Amino acid sequence: MKKNYIVLAAYMIVMGVGLFICNQFLNTPYNSTEFSKKFLPFMIILAVLVLCYGIKNKKELTLHSESKPNYGFLSTFVHTCSWVWTIFNCQRI
Repeated sequence: MKKNYIVLAAYMIVMGVGLFICNQFLNTPYNSTEFSKKFLPFMIILAVLVLCYGIKNKKELTLHSESKPNYGFLSTFVHTCSWVWTIFNCQRI
């Protein structure tokens, strides 16, 4: 249980550092139109963190079901990939 809190704290720290860097050093506030482009590297780091933790601790994090396999934790990864794809395609227009 302690490692779950450590990963949760790491996630919040990376998120906070990313928001701070975007606001203070990149001069991009949260409500700016350029925010998603500037915050993208931090979102990728967060997605990789969650994906690695989910793969490593899959047995602890999933509900045990005898009827069918569960691929629910991959939905976060697919959602992040589609979000990144949308951002890059919207910038080409």
